Amino acid sequence: MEKFIKDKKLEHQLETKMTSEGLLITIKDSIFFDSGKATIRKVDVPLAKEISNLLVINPPRNIIISGHTDNMPIKNSEFQSNWHLSVMRAVNFMGLLIENPKLDAKVFSAKGYGEYKPVASNKTAEGRSKNRRVEVLILPRGAAETNEK
Repeated sequence: MEKFIKDKKLEHQLETKMTSEGLLITIKDSIFFDSGKATIRKVDVPLAKEISNLLVINPPRNIIISGHTDNMPIKNSEFQSNWHLSVMRAVNFMGLLIENPKLDAKVFSAKGYGEYKPVASNKTAEGRSKNRRVEVLILPRGAAETNEK
């Protein structure tokens, strides 16, 4: 994963870290989505498809896609709240990933956290930018096996 990020020069858009839950890949807001939108930009679809290839793991692991927003109220006809926006970003990104025939849709799930799990202060533009993100959590093999039973 780190090699992919470095080779594609995506260090400012993608970040990985091991957490107590598994391998977490953070995809920042500026890559994939326009502000206030949940549709993946056409220009970013090839990158999303490459990420889907990285998720082909044998044996398969459970993968949770989560969407996050900043705390600025959303004002458009498409979304009632940041929570709705975060859920739809996660669902739309997951949908694109599972178009890959090598991935098993049954190991994927989506969550939306809205503004409620910030990683930075929402008091600055830079902090809000960090809070607008999509995350891919790859669970350890034992977690995938437990959920399949």
